[in-house]
Formats: sequence, structure tokens, C-alpha cells
Amino acid sequence: MKNILLHLSVLLVLISFGTNLQAQSKTADLQQIVVSAIPDTLIKNANAVVRYDETTFSYDTPIYAEELHKLVITVLNESGKEFAEFEYPGDKFRKLTAFSAKIYNSQGAELKKYKMQDIRTTEYSEALASDSKTYWLSPDIPTYPFTIVFEYEINWNNGINSFPVFFPQIGYDLSVEKSCYFLIVPEETKIAHMSFNMADDPKVSTEKGELKYTWELNGLKAIKDEPLDGSLVNYIPRLYIKPLDFVYDGVSGNISGWSEMGQWSYSLIKDQGELPENAKAKVLELISGANSDREKVEALYKYLGSTTRYVSIQLGIGGYKPMPAAEVFKTGFGDCKALSNYMKSLLAAAGLQSYYTLIRLDDDDRDLFNDFPSFHQFNHAILMVPLQKDTLWLECTNPEFPLGFVHNGISGHEALIVSEDGGKVVRLPDYSDSLNVESNVVNVSLAAEGGARIDAKKSCFVKIYDDYAGFSKLKFSDQAEHLTGIIKIPNVVMEKIMVNEVKLPLPYIDISYIWNTRQYGSKSGTRLFIPVNPYRNTFESVNVSERTHGIDIQQGFKDIDTIVVNIPAGYEIESMPSGVEAKTSFGCFRSSCLKDGQTIKIIHSFYMPSGRYALGQYGDFLKFLEVVNTAYKGKIVLKKN
Repeated sequence: MKNILLHLSVLLVLISFGTNLQAQSKTADLQQIVVSAIPDTLIKNANAVVRYDETTFSYDTPIYAEELHKLVITVLNESGKEFAEFEYPGDKFRKLTAFSAKIYNSQGAELKKYKMQDIRTTEYSEALASDSKTYWLSPDIPTYPFTIVFEYEINWNNGINSFPVFFPQIGYDLSVEKSCYFLIVPEETKIAHMSFNMADDPKVSTEKGELKYTWELNGLKAIKDEPLDGSLVNYIPRLYIKPLDFVYDGVSGNISGWSEMGQWSYSLIKDQGELPENAKAKVLELISGANSDREKVEALYKYLGSTTRYVSIQLGIGGYKPMPAAEVFKTGFGDCKALSNYMKSLLAAAGLQSYYTLIRLDDDDRDLFNDFPSFHQFNHAILMVPLQKDTLWLECTNPEFPLGFVHNGISGHEALIVSEDGGKVVRLPDYSDSLNVESNVVNVSLAAEGGARIDAKKSCFVKIYDDYAGFSKLKFSDQAEHLTGIIKIPNVVMEKIMVNEVKLPLPYIDISYIWNTRQYGSKSGTRLFIPVNPYRNTFESVNVSERTHGIDIQQGFKDIDTIVVNIPAGYEIESMPSGVEAKTSFGCFRSSCLKDGQTIKIIHSFYMPSGRYALGQYGDFLKFLEVVNTAYKGKIVLKKN
């Protein structure tokens, strides 16, 4: 789908733009350029400072607008040089028509100029078909610090279903001195806006039949990227604006409510589902042996996976409208819209009802804006199939996912079900944190000199399985590289890997592998030092000296490890860690090391549920993790008789 709100890596150019460059362009104020004029509060934690950010968006008609943007940004050090890059993702709806950039040294002396002819373009896209055209400039970087002033104009044509997003603080380690957004619309234009982490009460003035809305932000301090603090969008100001009535690529619509948005989306798919007679005959053949509706869905889902492949198609309204089902049947490919619509048509031919569903494929954005329907909240399409005793959510771009499993990219997300009655917001099912299990069962045959041969099995369930879906199709070398990378032992040599993937509604994968190393233990004199658990990372990186945000555990998990170490002949245990048990509001942890004849059995169990915790709980959180860290880093000492 058209992803109007791109990820933060490209948001620099989506923040907002504006009207007439010739009328608005002016030399940057010296106060906005000289580095010494930046307040100390905005220097702290910053790699760059937005000195002045001005956006004007003049919405003339439902199909045409002009956008002017002026950005003055001081880059303080090499870590901030990304903020001096210019990139704009144009397409048939948006075109860069004017551009200039000037670079100044720390005292305000001009060093270099760039003009429109310096802009580079590329039409390269990962999509099979796309009308995208990216404009970009990578300026020559002078000595730090420096200031760069961008002024550019974007012309919007062929329809507008949302206005530029106001997103002045586009990354970590970036402060903002002043940012303004001006929206100019005809007086009769009905708009809606929604803001986060900022006041949503613009100044409004009227002049010559036009309304001018003004938003302004000042003195935004840089935000540090802290471990386990969730997404940056939770902390930064952002403003979304839309027209209630719109025209997009010649198709009119209304997005005053979710129902209206669903009606428009349905209008794009309602005539795209007809299948040729030979396709309908194939459907009847495929379901002939099915004993239930679920078995019919399963047969057609497998057929989808074996006969189609995913490609991205983003041409005009094709960013929202799927290609016809008959075309997918003929060519064997389609994007998420086309494949979902095609599967819907296959099910219809089998007499089964299903619903085209819009969703956001993103780990951070699970919730829709309750009272603010908008297109930027979706970037993916799936299919909902209501059965008598169950509801299936089909990921048609990857039918390798088990039928009935809701994968990590969409589980727990709100979505918009599209039908002839309009749109309806629903939430997809999610899984209990306790089901997300990763276990290691390991047998270590330890040699007297510290080498070892290890027989191990790694099992991953539900959401952890999702991380390993497709692992069985990797080359041995790639499988070995991954497994070697998670073992905290040097000189690992992988001997054998066997994979068993079980595609149930609650799926799991078993990875059995044999490896060896010359250095499982380190020898010192008559002693052999053995790691307690070389399969787990510790959490030292979570401990930061200064923290401003709470803790956000987005996906809960349970790790269970059973490691048996066979003591080599001639050695005895000199010392090993004592048992540990910790129960807190953040989770629980148990550890034990027990001697059993000539073996040592180590058992670790660590459960951490998803959840958010206040900043004041950070100290207790670190204490809990220190218990876990200490146990995972423990050593067993063997002594030669």
C-alpha cells in the first residue's frame, strides 16, 4: 500500500512543506546560523539543532496544492551529519519544483551553495511497478559545527487525501529551537487534525476567503535513545491533518469516519474480484475432499502459496486499489492488496465469506487513532475469514505462515475491516506472554583440556517461532552462522543441523545441532573454568547513568535452559553458583546448579511479561536484571584430582 507516513529514517522530507518559493524565500537570519546563539539547553545531548523550521501548505483545490519548506539546521558533530542529508519521495502526486541550500560555518560565513540542478533523482524502487521518484542531495560536509539552510517547493497534483505531517523532531539527539506550520485552505474546506505531545489549538485567521491555521513549537530538547524505552513517537510532538472530503487520482471520497473510509476502500475492490471459469473450476477441484469450511480455507491457502508470489505495485491509485483477481490468477503475482483480494475471490468461489482488511505492518503502531481515520495509519492488507467456531486472519503475502497463526507484525493490532457496509475497526488477537517460549536443552561432553562436543536443541514457540520462520530454508552456512553468533564461546565449529518446523495455530520450531570447540572451558593450572550458560545475553546495556523515560517491555517472553555438563575423568567440582530465585513485578527468575553423579545439571528459567513501568521503578528493575546477569555469567570451577 501507499505508505504516506514513512519511517523516521526518511521523515526528514515528510515533515511538511509549502506555498510559493519566490514569494517566501529570504536570506537566513544570522541569529539562526551562528552556533554561539544556540541556548545551552538545546546543545545538551544533541548532535544537531533545528534552528528554524517553517512549513506552509497552501491547499488550493482537492487536487492541487503548493508546499514550501524552510529548514535551518546546525550539525554539531559527525554523528549528526545524517540531518544534513536531503531526500524527498516524490511520485505522480508530488513533485519537487524548486530547491536551494546554503552551508555556513560556525560564525555565519557562507561556504557553499546548492541549486535545483544539483539535486539528484532516482526512480529505483523495490516495487515491481512504481511511479516513485526520489529527489536527494548529499552535501559536502565542512568542518563541524556547520549550519545548512534548505528552501524548497513541492507541487501536489492529482489529488490529496492527507496534508503534510508536522513532525519537527525527527530523530534522537536532535533539538528544535523553533518550528512553525502554516496551513492555508479555502474558507469552505472542512478539515480535521489530531496532535500528540503538543497543544492542538492552532491560531486561526481569515483573509480573502481563506483560513490560515498556525501551529508553533519552541525549545524542544534533544531526546536520548534509552534502552527499553519504546518508540520515539511516544515522546515527540506530531500533528496530523486531513481534508474530510478528498479526490485521489480522480476518485472522490470522504474520511470523516471509519465507516466512510471503509466505503471508499470497498469501492476500489468491489469490481476486482471476478475470476475466469477455469479458476472457479480449480477452486471446486481443490475443495472437493474437504470435510469442513476450515479445510476448504486450508486447501485454498496452500494453493495461494504454491502458485503466487509477492511483488509490490505502487502506481497512482494502485497504491490503494488491487489489481483484478483474474490478473493475479493469470500472472501468479501481486502485492498485499492484490493477493488478499485474490484469496477473497477464491474463497467466494468456494462459497465462503471473507473480508478485505487494512492494517499497519509495524511493531510500534498497534493502535489506530480512535476518532481520526486517515490513510497513513495503514500500509498493509490481509484477509479476515469468519468461520462458525473461529476467525482466521490470513497473511496472503506469505502463506508460509501456519493457518490460524497471527504473526508478530500484526498480532494485537487494530485493523479496518472493509465491506459494502463501510469500515469497522477491530483488534486482532494476541498471545499470552507465557506462550512465547525459547528453550535450550544442551548436553556438553567436556574434555580434560577444556574442549567439548555439544549436542543441543533449541525450541522456539509462537512469537519466538516467528523470529525463526523460514530458518529451515536457509543454507547450512547461514544457519551455522546464526547459531554460532548466539553462542558466547570462541572457536565454534558447527557439525550438523536438523530443523523440524511444526505449523500449528500455535507453531513451534525445533533446531537440533551438534557443535564442538577447543575452548568451552578455560584451563589455569589444575583448574578448569566452565561457563554456566553461554547461550544467553546479559543486560548490562540497560544500565545507563542518566535516564528520563520509563521502561517499555513490548514483547513478553519465557526462556528455559537445561544444560548438562559431563565432568571429565580426573576432575571434581571445586565450586559452582548457588541456587537463585527472584520474583518481582517485572518477572521472575530461577537458577540452580546441581551435581548428579559425574554430571552437573544447570537449569535457568526467566520470565518477563510485557508491560510499562514508571521511571521511578528503574532502580528496582536494574536490581532484578542484575540477579539474572549474575546467574548467566556464573562460572563452575573444576579441579583436577
